[in-house]
Amino acid sequence: MVERIKKNQKVCAVFFVAVVLVIVVLLCKLNQWRSKGTDGDGFYTGYVVLTDKGAYFEAKYDSIFFEAGDLAKINYQPDGVLIDFPVDEVSTGDEIRMEIHRVGDSLPPVAIVDAYEKISSGSVERIDSSILEELEKLGCQVE
Repeated sequence: MVERIKKNQKVCAVFFVAVVLVIVVLLCKLNQWRSKGTDGDGFYTGYVVLTDKGAYFEAKYDSIFFEAGDLAKINYQPDGVLIDFPVDEVSTGDEIRMEIHRVGDSLPPVAIVDAYEKISSGSVERIDSSILEELEKLGCQVE
């Protein structure tokens, strides 16, 4: 009887360790999925859309803040001071990486951006037509 109890304890311990390992692996995979689209340092990749009412961002990948194709208005705050996004350095359709501090709960969301870098030049053809339609509904003229 004692041997049977010890054997059951060993089986339970092995089963418990296996379940814990599976949970750890699943959590690691979930974390990888959630951080997809970011380099792990807070940068998110997508396309810039310049309008007469400010700059917007179309997400290229799913991430913690966005799903691919989501639209966000850019509030550019390097060094904590809100300034206009530097439209003389980018144009609509350019691929950029932005360091996003946080994203507001408005529609479309407002991304508080600390820094950005231009990855490649592009054109308005790169922007999804549904994004252009959404901006038109918001009364924005794409530049």
